[in-house]
Amino acid sequence: MTVLGLGILLLLSFPMAKIISQKHKIDSEIYALEKEIDAFQGKNDALKKTIEYMESEQFTEEQLRLKLGLKKPGEGVIAVKGDDGKDQRKDNGSNIEDNVFTIAGLGKNEKKKKTNPEKWLEYFLKKRKIN
Repeated sequence: MTVLGLGILLLLSFPMAKIISQKHKIDSEIYALEKEIDAFQGKNDALKKTIEYMESEQFTEEQLRLKLGLKKPGEGVIAVKGDDGKDQRKDNGSNIEDNVFTIAGLGKNEKKKKTNPEKWLEYFLKKRKIN
């Protein structure tokens, strides 16, 4: 009777172990998916905030000021020029007196890009030391 009971217990324990293993795998997948959902919800919230900001008047006003050079009545515009004398702001065609300041060294760090023929000439005509 004991041997028969142990045999039945063994026959029932194998499927039970398989079921417990599957349950553990499913629980870990659910946990990973819940973490992924939380991450997507965080990104979604950030995107919603960005959309709300972009739809606000503050963003519109900021973009008008930066890209089109517009200003409110009574405000003054200050333009900054580099050493080369080029105006760093976009001209919006207005005849308003603007203050213009020159900042020394503003455009000096920009290197002139060499053309392909210049690069080849430099390559072939460059003095090389022979050791």
